[in-house]
Amino acid sequence: MLVALAFPAGAAPDEDLLGKAAGYPIGTRANWFYDEGVRVGSFSNADKILPHYTLAKSTTPLLLSTTAAASKIEYRFENQSYSLDDFLARQRVTGFLLIREGEVLAERYQYNRNAENRFVSHSMAKSIVSLAVGMALAEKKIASLDDTIAKYVPELAGNPYGETTIRNMLRMASGVPQANGQVAIEPLMDVAHVASSVLYMASLPLDANVQFLTVMATKMPFVGRG
Repeated sequence: MLVALAFPAGAAPDEDLLGKAAGYPIGTRANWFYDEGVRVGSFSNADKILPHYTLAKSTTPLLLSTTAAASKIEYRFENQSYSLDDFLARQRVTGFLLIREGEVLAERYQYNRNAENRFVSHSMAKSIVSLAVGMALAEKKIASLDDTIAKYVPELAGNPYGETTIRNMLRMASGVPQANGQVAIEPLMDVAHVASSVLYMASLPLDANVQFLTVMATKMPFVGRG
């Protein structure tokens, strides 16, 4: 059984490589993303490195309850059962939060992180940004999604991102060249590849407990999209 409380796991994967001896230092704008020695510190302190805007929290937040009973959390892979501890021992996870129907079933942290840290959310932030833009549009703080970014951020006037419309920015379709100066065509999915993936999912036994499968286009550019 795993008790659904916030407590640290054992030794985390690659913790020495990720900066444990130095106290998980925070990087700079130049190295925060690529330097593994500062990645943990940087990914939980991005607001100390990069420009940001703080959205005021609700005065009436929706509180999450915590389950009173212990929760057995496990998964199966290649006909073997594994626990949450097994998963954390294999993955570079700084924070793990499992919520079901508004109830916290498990909350775990590694690499000396805790609930007070602000973790980088990567693509999850896109949903929050789209909600914020929708609210700004409803409140007339943005006149139109077809306005350019520079209309609201004059500092970006003359910059390719500033000349991009809000609508296209939300679609990650700015047209800004890649780091090598080229404008890459968005890779297309191979329909046959997708079909074979679906067939593979359908062939799995019910006890495999695989709920989704991610299929990505090949050769997707890493820098310059959006």
